[in-house]
Amino acid sequence: MTDGRDILPGRLAEHDGQAPIQVLYIGGYGRSGSTVVDIALGQFPGVFGAGEMGNLQRHVWANNEYCACGAQVRDCELWSVIVERWLEGEPPGTMERYKRLSERFEALRNPLQLLGAMTWTRSFREYARLTRSLFAAIRQTANCRVIVDSSKSPSRAIALSRTPGVDLSLLHLMRDGRGVAWSMMKSLEVDPSAGVQRSVGGAPALRTTHRWIAFNILAEFAASRLGKKRSTRLRYEDFTADPVAALQPVLAMIGVSPAASDTPDLAEIVADHQVAGSRIRMGGALRISRDASWETKMPERDRLQVQRRAGWMLNRYGYL
Repeated sequence: MTDGRDILPGRLAEHDGQAPIQVLYIGGYGRSGSTVVDIALGQFPGVFGAGEMGNLQRHVWANNEYCACGAQVRDCELWSVIVERWLEGEPPGTMERYKRLSERFEALRNPLQLLGAMTWTRSFREYARLTRSLFAAIRQTANCRVIVDSSKSPSRAIALSRTPGVDLSLLHLMRDGRGVAWSMMKSLEVDPSAGVQRSVGGAPALRTTHRWIAFNILAEFAASRLGKKRSTRLRYEDFTADPVAALQPVLAMIGVSPAASDTPDLAEIVADHQVAGSRIRMGGALRISRDASWETKMPERDRLQVQRRAGWMLNRYGYL
C-alpha cells in the first residue's frame, strides 16, 4: 500500500471473530477536534484511525463517499477488502439490515437502550455480532492492535460497551462550548471530494449549546459505565497546545507505549483511511493548531448566550 500499511491476506480468521477486539472510542460533540485526534492517534504503531465508523453503514458505503486516502470507499484498497471480508457468508441486504439495527440501538432518543433494557433481544444480539465481526475484519485487514472509532455519539459508545467481544475504552473529548457554537454557526457547501457530503446550514448558538450540554452529559454517563481505568477526558485546547503530552494518558489507557524511536512528534500528521468525519481529513499533511477565531469573531450576543445557558458546564471543564 502507498501508506505502508500491510493488508493481511486471506479470509477473516475464525479467532478474529471471537478474541476481544480493542476499540478506542472518541465521544463528545461535533466540531470538537475528533477527526484531528483520530488522525494523530493513528500515527502511533499498532493504532488504526478508522474515522466515524458509525457512519459506514448509514451513508458512507451506500453513497460511495470518499476515504481520507482520496479514493471513493468502494475503490479504497483497504475498505473494499474490509467490507468484503466482513460480509463474506452473510445474506444479501446485510449492510442495510445493520444500518437499521445501528439506528435502533445507537439512537439518542432510545431511553431503553441507554438503560440497557434491550440487550437481551435477538435484534441486539444480531447488532452485536455484526459489530464485532466488522471490527474483526478491520483488525485483520489493517493489521492493527487498536481501532480508533471517532463517531462521537455517546449513545453509540454505550451500545459498544454492551457488545460482547469488544474491549472498549472511551476518550471523552471536549471543546469550549463557545468555540463549538461559533463553528456550528458557519455554513458549508457540498463538496464530496473535499469531505463535505451535504450542505450544512448555520445553527443558532442556543440550539448548539443545548446539544453540547446533552452530549457531554451522556459522554460522562458512558464514561461512568466503563470506569476510570477505561475512560479519560481530553480538552481540545490542551491537545492543540501540546499534542504528544496530551495524548499520553490516552495511550497509557489503551496500552500503547512505543519505543522512543517509534514515537511520532506530531509536528505534522497525515490522514490514513478515516471514513467520514471533518473535511480536514481530506486536506493532506496537517499541522495541529488551535482554532480560536471565536474569541475575536463571534458576536458578543451569541457568546453571552452560550455562557448564560452553559456557564455551569463551562466552569466544570475549566473554561470559565
